[in-house]
Amino acid sequence: MPAELAAHLIVENYAIHQHAAVKAWLAKRPRFHMHYISNYSSWLSHVERWLGLITQRVIKCGYVRNVRELVGRVDVLVAHYNTSRTFA
Repeated sequence: MPAELAAHLIVENYAIHQHAAVKAWLAKRPRFHMHYISNYSSWLSHVERWLGLITQRVIKCGYVRNVRELVGRVDVLVAHYNTSRTFA
């Protein structure tokens, strides 16, 4: 991302995002702008949506023997989404 562009960070209004160390870091970097969404509004968080899809499409779909297999299944899900833009 070019240094001259502003970066808008959308985060939950969680205590860690308001920590003094975070505020100090942001104060030194004025191009970063924080935007807070309500706590427990997971439908607004793309990370929460991804984790929900991974849970639904990979974890709950059957037995996974090990972490390598789990990672492989998640990779397949992501590759499918990246080519088709759908989780069907």
